[in-house]
Amino acid sequence: MGKKGTKEKHGLKETVGAQIVGNAIAMIIVMALAVLLTFVAQHTKYDGMSTVLGFIACTIPFFSIMQIFMPIHQTRADLLHGKWEFKNNEPSLASGPLINGWALIIPRALAYGVGLMLLVYFSLVLIGWQPGPTVTGIIAYIAVVITTTALIKRFLPRDIISFAAALKKPKLATPIPMSTYLLVEHALPFILLQGFINACIANKGYPMEALKRGMTDIPTEAMVGDFFFTALILALLQWLFSHTQVRGEVHLGRCDAKGLKGISGWAATGQIFAMALLVALFSAAVFLITGVHSFSLPVAILLKEVVVIFSVIFGAWIGIRFGGSREYALIHGTEATQPAETAAAEATT
Repeated sequence: MGKKGTKEKHGLKETVGAQIVGNAIAMIIVMALAVLLTFVAQHTKYDGMSTVLGFIACTIPFFSIMQIFMPIHQTRADLLHGKWEFKNNEPSLASGPLINGWALIIPRALAYGVGLMLLVYFSLVLIGWQPGPTVTGIIAYIAVVITTTALIKRFLPRDIISFAAALKKPKLATPIPMSTYLLVEHALPFILLQGFINACIANKGYPMEALKRGMTDIPTEAMVGDFFFTALILALLQWLFSHTQVRGEVHLGRCDAKGLKGISGWAATGQIFAMALLVALFSAAVFLITGVHSFSLPVAILLKEVVVIFSVIFGAWIGIRFGGSREYALIHGTEATQPAETAAAEATT
């Protein structure tokens, strides 16, 4: 029982359960937006079985990976900040060394996500059933919840126990160089993931924009607006992902946050908005100066991928500064070191 007047903290079992429930709730919103953007906002005569199958092929593998990333790193951060604790009757002995988050997530989530996606995909093809937009979204939602629930239940406890044990060990003598850490641990995985899903979106959306204007190629005026919103949304999301990830890795010594210059939430938001605006203005200026009014679909998608790469790197840097500097201050402050030390001790005793 907790102290009188204080709320008892959750244990590992309750924490894993909360992540499963939170994931299922979040996916309702995410999948509803995906259906809206895919089937409603761009509804045309091109909507058909190919769109249904494309939606299934893109969303299930992508969200199977994305929706396991946050539970793992958020649970690590919450343990560090004393938001939950290991109970006496819960296993707390690490069965093996801590595995890099991406090495843990990607192969397993890909196996789960791609496997179930192929099952759903070929089942629809074999029975010849073309579900409507809402049912398609429900099918994808159920598939992603199945994969992510299985992943969270199986791998989250293993990861967090190993993470808590690793907190008691000496930090890395030489942290990963910041440029390598930024690119390899944050930017590259998300460039691949966001590049995949944004190629899917562009492959669907760009031809619709051309059709609206009676064109066969993709008009640059549509691309400029898309570049702005792509840069803005991806950088904001990457800020969230990176600052959650970096918090645990500062404690492990993988990220050297000593020299990081902190950034406020308002400044981070302003810089991301300014970056997205500059991306749009720069692309518009280039198109205007060169006199190019349209591109073929492959070239248009390639240009969007350039925006994806830049936006993810920019957002990752914002997130590392935002979370890393704060975590460094907590570790070296007088009032914030106790939760992490206590969590590590409780996890290995």
